[in-house]
Amino acid sequence: MRTTKASAHFAALLLCTLVSVDAWAQLGHGGQPLHWGKQFQMPLVWRQFDALNTTQLEAEDAITATMKDAPWRFGIEHDVDWNMQNSGTWTVENGLKVWRLAVRSEGTLSWSFYLSRFVVPEGGELYVWNEDRTHYLGAFNHLNVKSWEGLALSLIEGTGAVLEYREPLGLEVGGEIAVGQVVQGYRSLLRREAELVSEIASFGPFGNSGACNINVNCPEGDDWQVENQSVALIVSGGFAACSGAMINNTANDGTPYFLTANHCLGSPNSWTYYFNHES
Repeated sequence: MRTTKASAHFAALLLCTLVSVDAWAQLGHGGQPLHWGKQFQMPLVWRQFDALNTTQLEAEDAITATMKDAPWRFGIEHDVDWNMQNSGTWTVENGLKVWRLAVRSEGTLSWSFYLSRFVVPEGGELYVWNEDRTHYLGAFNHLNVKSWEGLALSLIEGTGAVLEYREPLGLEVGGEIAVGQVVQGYRSLLRREAELVSEIASFGPFGNSGACNINVNCPEGDDWQVENQSVALIVSGGFAACSGAMINNTANDGTPYFLTANHCLGSPNSWTYYFNHES
């Protein structure tokens, strides 16, 4: 790994390497959605998105695939204004108030969400599960509340996805959740590694390092097999372009600083991070 002179709080790092994703981007805190493992019988009102024009998207991606510095797009971003008052359904189940918001589209491979507002009290829990009810993320609770009161959620594969929030009855102040962006995935970020192995040169810059870059799985990387566990892929909306690494500081106090390149900066508050990223 080679770095250039630090700029402000960030420094340049090797970017865009082969992805191997074994860890989710946001930290969940255990538990599971209601009625998990059982036939789901609660009412859902699905918000439908149009099917994407994959022919057009493939043509656009073929152009950006010739550009080394272009990010690798895997989804289309939709700006929305959904909250607990204007969207979804409320029910009372097992002594809990439950809010669910469901999205679906034919041919979609994955969904992810940016919550423009995520303020939940202790006892409140949010989960995300796919329409087939084979996988879920969460729980996201008061420990995930940020100073900017937003939260970026990692993607979940499937043609449909459901946000499920629950809190105990009788709370003096209830949770507040609003969705500001939905990403509709049309190719798989999580299976990107297998695609590159099968046809390494035909999918564009994401996954292909530059001539000056040394990959951690080359012989020169043998002494970095502990440090490479700190590396994460950065995903912003429907794009994956950069990576970075967790670093310590001179106080050795474990503050979780994340080092990445200055040109990756945009809105770090909306990034998600996929660890176990290597090439």
